[in-house]
Amino acid sequence: MKKKTIIQGHVESLAFGGDGIIKPDSQVIFVPFVAPDEEITAEITVHKKSFARAKLIEILQSSPHRIKPECKYFGICGGCQLQHIDYNEQAAIKTLFVRDALQRIGKLPTTLLRPIIKANSNDQWFYRRHIKLHLVNGELGYVRHDLAGSIEINSCLIFENLQNPIFKDLKPFLPKLLEKIEVAIYKDTNNNYVILFNLAKNINKNIFKNILANISYIKGIMWKVDNNYYEIGDCNLNLSIENLAITYNPKVFIQAHPEQSKNIYLELINLIKKTNANKILDLYCGIGITSLLLAKNNHEVLGIESNNEAILLAQKNASNNSINNITFQTLDVDNLSLKYIKEFNPECIIINPPRIGLSNKIIETLLAYNAKNIFYISCMPSTLARDLKLLSTNYIINHIQPYDMFPQTTHVETLVHLVLTVCETY
Repeated sequence: MKKKTIIQGHVESLAFGGDGIIKPDSQVIFVPFVAPDEEITAEITVHKKSFARAKLIEILQSSPHRIKPECKYFGICGGCQLQHIDYNEQAAIKTLFVRDALQRIGKLPTTLLRPIIKANSNDQWFYRRHIKLHLVNGELGYVRHDLAGSIEINSCLIFENLQNPIFKDLKPFLPKLLEKIEVAIYKDTNNNYVILFNLAKNINKNIFKNILANISYIKGIMWKVDNNYYEIGDCNLNLSIENLAITYNPKVFIQAHPEQSKNIYLELINLIKKTNANKILDLYCGIGITSLLLAKNNHEVLGIESNNEAILLAQKNASNNSINNITFQTLDVDNLSLKYIKEFNPECIIINPPRIGLSNKIIETLLAYNAKNIFYISCMPSTLARDLKLLSTNYIINHIQPYDMFPQTTHVETLVHLVLTVCETY
């Protein structure tokens, strides 16, 4: 099929990422912004040897789950992929994403896969605690869905409601930042905002002072140049989870949907309690939220993280919450030795890696140590399935629970419990 060829087809399903799959003449073609079981016409935009991409031209038969998108930028902006599908169907589709990865990539059974835990109705919009935007020629926006530059926005409904003025209030100051840069906006539970500018070179900080002086709800501004951070104002943000007071800042990773994250933490605590494990190794511990919740429940915890700023905050959070049965260390998880793990001797290991998943090196170390229980938290079904396939040489899967962390998008979080094959399951 050549570019600009018009084709007709039936949408069989959605691939992870949100594109619909049609197969006219057995050719796999990906089409965005469609829904399963729709009949469509589309125009080929990219043709490869094994697949093609197309843009939607017309919906000949609409899905009963199709709805009107809430956001005026949907279909152009690359931030959301599923606003045109009702929420219950979005959740069902995400469960299928996890099932497909486990079966197709991991060659694993899915009988223990549970229905996804959906976000509460009041957490399906305005839920994100931070967003990353691009500033180009004084215009602040997201990368376009087709990757052809960026689109300027004055609202983002998964971050803030339409009445929030932050995009409008920032706009007068942005033309002074002429270079192409990334801008991250953070907010906390008290509606305090901190902004991080990722710059190619340092600039006069009076620009940032003016923002602070004129926008009262922005409490701090941070800018990064060549991995060095500078800041004015107060750049610390706060959240409360299960009566723990947590401090964080833009230098560290923080979940964008704390309300749904709490559901994962509580399920993890409940599952670990059933294992009777005392000593727990928390790999990729970040600012220590999971570790602190477990230590609060009388477990002895060692948290490992490569980001030293995150470890400093984790230690601060432990101190602020008067939690003592916990240790945090700055180490590269990939370089953890078997000897190091044996010295701590955990009965349970938690792994919560970035989307690239685990390296072969740490998987080999985990298999050599053989903790009785491993809990794997993943934001990427494909790398989760790949890693579970390798770990399944020594472990059986005892629990698979997806969570919808990011309504209106295709992202899905999954908690998996692995049990050493010589142990009894509960």
